[in-house]
Amino acid sequence: MPHFFVSVNEGQKNIISQKIIRIDSNTDTFKEVYDAITKDLFSMRDVHVYVGKIDNKWIYVEEGLYDELSLMSELELKYIRFIIQPEEDNGESSSRNQRIQQNQINIFDTMMERAHQPYFPMQKREDI
Repeated sequence: MPHFFVSVNEGQKNIISQKIIRIDSNTDTFKEVYDAITKDLFSMRDVHVYVGKIDNKWIYVEEGLYDELSLMSELELKYIRFIIQPEEDNGESSSRNQRIQQNQINIFDTMMERAHQPYFPMQKREDI
């Protein structure tokens, strides 16, 4: 069971200072480590993963949270840094909000669609 130095930043701001954590044999991905250390506080955010042998030299992990932790032992790396991308700097957040608004049902559109549909009474009138 290896030990790693792990820290979490949001942009340049340090959110969780460097901690030494032990990884058990059941932990396979960086996402599992991230979820354990942040306790799902930042789960819906874009996160970049950096690793290194020393504290001030970082290498970007292309697969991010979904890459396997086995690369840490293969490359003899000891440091993991998760960097949460700030929402105001992330252009995806505004486009994501626009998509959510577009996907929500607009009650006015629903009323207009129903106004164009033919209306048939539920009961047949006998007096005609």
